[in-house]
Amino acid sequence: MEIGAYLGRSAALLGYLRRSAERLVVCDLFGAPSDLEADTAENTRQYSDLQRKQFETKLSDFHPELPEIVVEPSQRLRR
Repeated sequence: MEIGAYLGRSAALLGYLRRSAERLVVCDLFGAPSDLEADTAENTRQYSDLQRKQFETKLSDFHPELPEIVVEPSQRLRR
């Protein structure tokens, strides 16, 4: 699992390390709004132009299929 994908560089690397019985999961807001104030401030300041499509396009340069993508605050992830 990668938390915070940005443009997918490390997700691309993780994809090469994944074995056939494993799955790769990426969690990021990708510009989606968050109900957590700290996320909203950081996203506006640091990642206002980051979109999921950019991530998917970049990752598809390296892998034929995308990882499982979770669009929500990482604080909400469960085991």
